[in-house]
Amino acid sequence: MSETTTLDSIEAIEPSQWNGLFFDDEAPGGSEDWSYLRAIERAGLPGFRFVYFVVREGGRLLAAAPAFFTDYRLDTTVSGALKRITEATARLLPRLLRIPMLALGSPVTEDCRIGFAPGIAEAQRASCLDAMLEKMEHVAVREHCGMLAIKDAPVARDRLCRRVFPKRGLRAL
Repeated sequence: MSETTTLDSIEAIEPSQWNGLFFDDEAPGGSEDWSYLRAIERAGLPGFRFVYFVVREGGRLLAAAPAFFTDYRLDTTVSGALKRITEATARLLPRLLRIPMLALGSPVTEDCRIGFAPGIAEAQRASCLDAMLEKMEHVAVREHCGMLAIKDAPVARDRLCRRVFPKRGLRAL
């Protein structure tokens, strides 16, 4: 039976265990590894708090993904005259156009990277991803987040994401 948890720091996971989920013999190393995420975490980016979702079975790390909390500006995609109005509104009422958000992924990586232990079957990967998303929903409620997101989800190229995300009500934008 697997267990899905959240960790407040990537330092709670051994670097080799984390990196083993994301890099194999065919794609070793990489710039967005454990050390990169730890550096981002330690940088203390204003307005961001990091968390990590992990799935374990009997102590074995099966899956993991970085995530973050931030306040999302509801007028992010607005432009032109309407943007000037929303900017003025935000100066007067700063919380009005912001919503607390929990997002799977990292604000400083190219896409949402979800790592899986080498050799686990597609069905088990789907189960792990679904478990992380379920845990994410519970954490969002506990933390009073009004929005869930997957930052730069690889849905266009990832069959697993296209299969699992819609079951949790997540849609590509």
